[in-house]
Amino acid sequence: MKRFVAILMAAAMLLTVLAGCSGSTKPADTTPAADSSTAAAETESAAPSASAITVVLSDVGNNMDPSVANAINTFTIMSHVYDNLLNCNLDFSLQPGVIASWEQPDELTYELTVGDGFMFQNGEPLEVEDVVYSLTRLENVSQAADLYAQIDSVSAEGNVVTIVLKEANSGFIRDLVEVPVLNKSYCEEVGDAYANAPIGTGPYVMSEFVPGEKAVLTAWADYPGQKASIETITFKAIAEPSAAYIAVEAGDADFTEIDATDYARAEANDNLVFYTGDTTYTVRGHEHAGAAV
Repeated sequence: MKRFVAILMAAAMLLTVLAGCSGSTKPADTTPAADSSTAAAETESAAPSASAITVVLSDVGNNMDPSVANAINTFTIMSHVYDNLLNCNLDFSLQPGVIASWEQPDELTYELTVGDGFMFQNGEPLEVEDVVYSLTRLENVSQAADLYAQIDSVSAEGNVVTIVLKEANSGFIRDLVEVPVLNKSYCEEVGDAYANAPIGTGPYVMSEFVPGEKAVLTAWADYPGQKASIETITFKAIAEPSAAYIAVEAGDADFTEIDATDYARAEANDNLVFYTGDTTYTVRGHEHAGAAV
């Protein structure tokens, strides 16, 4: 099987390509972001399906809570385990996530309607209280302090969560793209252990985690949406970009971020499929990133 090489312009981000590889979709009430579906089509046409792939990242952190880690690699891994409140298209338009629709009755108030059909990996249905918890917990997460500092109150009635801001901010709704939805009862039961033994509503469960070394995700058999086409995704850490590229070239890995110095070598390798594409993620001071499958 040919491995797949991609340069994702403007971001060191593998999320959309990996979402495409996984074949994951949300329950029928939600709409997947266009960048994920586009990546899926390109990936599937470039390489046959596989039961397992290995993805090399520059690092695998010690904490798998995306809000606490506040790191692109952690978001990349955990986007397969958690669903976020909202999603974002390549044109930066907002798309449903756990939140199926939203309204802004006045400049300070947002009313978020929670979608149906989401289930946590411990068998519990996603409830509106989980959404409220996922927002209010950010008050105690220093990395999300800027987001939560904007909020005056969060309340729920029926399947609608109401957020009232302290002052008008038209960009606030976009911050919800970065908020994963956690299981309230599970997090309260296990305490800090939730971070590295996560329970989400996404298509993959974390089956193994070695802090700083690797994270192994396995397709969730009871996922209520379209089942993942890849059974296992192993994320492992190789800090040096050239070493990561060599791992892919040697067949020890299937996908990795590549450094600019390896672009020509990757493009000339007949065993690799070279891909370029845009993402919605930007990093100041960086204009390129790469990946290989």
